[in-house]
Amino acid sequence: MGFSVLASFEESSIKTYWIHKEVGTQTIIDYICDLFTMDVQRLSMQKPEAWFINFIKNRQTRPLNEVFVNTVTLTEEETKLILTLDSNLLEVYASIPENFQFNEKLPNGDYLHLEYGHWVTLDHLMNSEITEFSISKSKLTELEINQFLKHLMAGGCPQLQVLSLEFHHFHLENVFFDIWDKVVEVTEKRRFQSCAPRICTINESYDIVNNGETVATIFWLGRELNITVGQDRWLPN
Repeated sequence: MGFSVLASFEESSIKTYWIHKEVGTQTIIDYICDLFTMDVQRLSMQKPEAWFINFIKNRQTRPLNEVFVNTVTLTEEETKLILTLDSNLLEVYASIPENFQFNEKLPNGDYLHLEYGHWVTLDHLMNSEITEFSISKSKLTELEINQFLKHLMAGGCPQLQVLSLEFHHFHLENVFFDIWDKVVEVTEKRRFQSCAPRICTINESYDIVNNGETVATIFWLGRELNITVGQDRWLPN
């Protein structure tokens, strides 16, 4: 059975007006996706609601291409809802409660950015399957980064290519305190490309070498500590 609803036609869009937003949202999404035989590709939202997140998760046959959460303030439950979405790119610019805790594994994907990443733990990093991970306002310690580098040297996180962490007070010498024999300072310029995408010129960096192989490279970009794994993101000079 179909619906009769009010609609207004603008230059490049059609607006429809429903009594119940849940019915309208689901009806339009189902109609468009069925018409073009495709899944939902991209979500841009502010306050996520359980009915909508569950609807999207239940109808998808493959991961979303991108989920973008705008600059609002999320509750703990809303944050958990977002982290259950299966998306290749997930960017969360919303404020997250200071005491937020997440005891589950982080979502898989090609890129995850958290503007308020104070809640991300060392266990989250070690158990993640993310290709590029960007964390602002990180509260990870120098000792925890030291442990993470050892985890990489032991073969952990094989899918990781880039980890970017924003710190306000951080000293690399404290990270390298017991692995200086694995550290090689590189003073020649290098060109690096992130998933964002952006290309940066790096003037100073540090290679972590284990058994004659460069496991990771570490460098600063502003207040961001970057850890790259492998050579895929390095461009010829």
